[in-house]
Amino acid sequence: MPPTRPKKKSTPRALTSLSLGNNKLGAQGAKAIADSLHVNGALTELSLADNEISDQGAAVIGDALRVNGALTSLDPRINTIDRAAKRALNEANAKRTTPVRLDL
Repeated sequence: MPPTRPKKKSTPRALTSLSLGNNKLGAQGAKAIADSLHVNGALTELSLADNEISDQGAAVIGDALRVNGALTSLDPRINTIDRAAKRALNEANAKRTTPVRLDL
């Protein structure tokens, strides 16, 4: 009987791109996304288009942008974000070492 070979260990894979478009996440969903961005170091692309995210939701996501160094692309289009909230997202983004591509 031939010797058995050890099974190859699979390399854990991390989620790097996530599209949550058109899910009506609202303020609570934006908060949950922001909380996860505070600890996630693998996600590079995030689409939050058309999710009824308000100015408050954009603010918490902006705060998360300041600490998340992995994200390179964020799409928050088609939400109820006013100019001031868009400006806040841009300001948070400007403070990053590597700016995120924002689709505003």
